[in-house]
Amino acid sequence: VMVSVTKDGYIKRSSLKSFQASVKNGIKEGDAVIFSKMLNTLDTLLIFTSLGNYFYIPVYKLVDVKWKDLGDHLSSICALDKSRNERVINVLPVKNFDEAMNILCITKNGLIKQLLLKDLEVSRYSKSIRYMKITSDDEVVSVDYTYNPLEVMVVTHNAEVLRFRASEVSLYGTNASGIKSIIIKPNDYV
Repeated sequence: VMVSVTKDGYIKRSSLKSFQASVKNGIKEGDAVIFSKMLNTLDTLLIFTSLGNYFYIPVYKLVDVKWKDLGDHLSSICALDKSRNERVINVLPVKNFDEAMNILCITKNGLIKQLLLKDLEVSRYSKSIRYMKITSDDEVVSVDYTYNPLEVMVVTHNAEVLRFRASEVSLYGTNASGIKSIIIKPNDYV
């Protein structure tokens, strides 16, 4: 199946036949696709948000719609905190949680940490789950897989850059906030 997630939080699953027959992906005006990939219905989506939460959604649980349709909003599956402007920042597909792979997370204020992929597997997934503890004045800006050996570059808005190996970032549990990756000067952010 083809799966699509937009920045405004719309998610859909479509058959390959519907995908191939459609001229374009159906999205709202002003919205943009942040994830679109061919997946198996036995795969799982990890949808990471800016407030340090993630949604664990098996692909087979998504409603099958036509590719030209809008799809369902994430709030129909799990609630986003609109009062704190929670938004989707990345979607990672997972075939097998036993793979020796890590997830690297970094916040606007420069906190960074790695998680084991297997720590994100859950059996109950009707609500959002915390993957990173953050303060009220911070938000997660990037979440992605890490493959060793990998070098990480932390770049701030004012063009400060720090480069280091991903292996230098410690592994933490889902309730930890991480460590400082770069010193942020006033009026700057990652």
